[in-house]
Order: sequence, then structure tokens, then C-alpha cells
Amino acid sequence: MDTKPFIIKKITLRASNISVMRNFYENLLQFHVISETDSSVSYAFRENEEAFLTLEFGGRLRKKNTAGLFHYAILFPDVLTLSQVFRVTNVEF
Repeated sequence: MDTKPFIIKKITLRASNISVMRNFYENLLQFHVISETDSSVSYAFRENEEAFLTLEFGGRLRKKNTAGLFHYAILFPDVLTLSQVFRVTNVEF
């Protein structure tokens, strides 16, 4: 069994509510918009970095009574970057 870690460098997520998603990634997490079109937005942790996350909009919506398993985690590049997100959004512990 291969136990070496697998590193995902880029990910594309399908999303349905552009205003909610943009608010979350841009205002709460403070990700930087690297590129955008009418149907997608790509983000990086810092300005002038390569995008690691792309959100695609306009796809088919999931039916309300269908099952699903959803998980999403973000590994920030360092503690300073993570702390800046909490400081900007006034999160208290």
C-alpha cells in the first residue's frame, strides 16, 4: 500500500449561488481574485500567485431531497495568513 501524501495543487468546485460564494471566499477568507469570467472565479491565497481554487457557476442545481456527502477543508500556507483571516473578520476565540 502506497502511503505517500498526495498534494492537490488546484481544485475546481461547482457552485450555484455566486454572491454567497464570492462573499465567503473574498470577504471571510480574504482570498484574492486572480481571474474571473461570467461563469467562474479563480482564487489564490495572495495577489500575483497562481490560482489554486476555481468556482464554476451556472451548472445544474441539485434536487432538494437528494443525498450527498460534502466536505471542504482549506490548508493555509502559514499561521500568519490564517491569523490574518480571523483578524479581518473579527473572529474571537
